[in-house]
Amino acid sequence: MGDAPMTGRPLCVLCLEDAPLDAELAREVLVADGYDLEMDVVADRPSFEALLGGSYDVILADFALPGFDAMAALDLATIVCPTTPFICVSGTIGEEATVELLKQGADDCVLKDRLGRLPFAIRQAIEDRAARKALTESERRYRSLFDNLLNGFAYCRIEYDAEGRAVDFVHLDVNPAFTRLTGLD
Repeated sequence: MGDAPMTGRPLCVLCLEDAPLDAELAREVLVADGYDLEMDVVADRPSFEALLGGSYDVILADFALPGFDAMAALDLATIVCPTTPFICVSGTIGEEATVELLKQGADDCVLKDRLGRLPFAIRQAIEDRAARKALTESERRYRSLFDNLLNGFAYCRIEYDAEGRAVDFVHLDVNPAFTRLTGLD
C-alpha cells in the first residue's frame, strides 16, 4: 500500500477515457494503493466540458479519443480549472507528444502498461500544485507587506572589488515609502 493522502475525504478524479476497461484498471490501481476514490468517467468532449468545472483533485486523460485528445482537454482544463493537476494516461504516446503536453502544463504522463506509477504521479502532482499555490500566496503576502510598510525599505546587492571590499550596492527593489522618503526610485 502506498502513501494515499489522508485528507478525510475521497480523492475526486475526472477521468477522460473512451475504453471502460482502462478506466476500471486505473480505478483498481488507485484503490489498491489505498485511495478512497470518487471517479467520474467521461468519453467525449461534451461530457468532459460538462463536468470540468467540478471540484476534482486531479484530471486523468487518455491521449487519443475519437475527435478529441489530451492536448485539447488540457487547453480546456487550463482555462476552466487551472489549479487542478492534469495527468495524461496513454497506451500510445510518443516522446514528442509527451514533451509538448508537459510544456503546455500537464503535470505528468503515465503509460497504461506502467499504471503502477499512477498513484505516485497523482500524489506528486497534487503536492506540486499545493506547493505552487502556497508559494504564490506567500509571494502575494510578502509583496503586500513590502509595499505597505510605513518605513522605507530597500533590498540591495553589495558589489565587491577584486580584494573583496564592498565598493557599491545596487537597489534590487524599493518600497513606495522608500521612494517617498528619499526621492529615489
